[in-house]
Amino acid sequence: KKVRELSTMPRYNFQGLRGAQIFNHSLPNTNKLLHSFLNKKGGSYTIQASKTGYLPEAGYHFASRLTRGEKEIIIILLGSESSETRFQEAKALAWWGLE
Repeated sequence: KKVRELSTMPRYNFQGLRGAQIFNHSLPNTNKLLHSFLNKKGGSYTIQASKTGYLPEAGYHFASRLTRGEKEIIIILLGSESSETRFQEAKALAWWGLE
């Protein structure tokens, strides 16, 4: 549950230890869809979980679970040409699958 929750937050801030010193750390979420129509507060779509990734050998990846009312869709994209392409493809698939 915690990993799913963290995957839908735009940024995660936490404190860590370096030796005996406490330091603040911040991890930004690379999922651009968190700021799209697929996740607007009060909107009909909700991103339930997501994961982005990249490997030089395989390109850009994206996986997400989205809901709209009672409908649910899981999108998995592998080998997109660019970071932007994976998000555009995911938007199109989400709209097609949930409308």
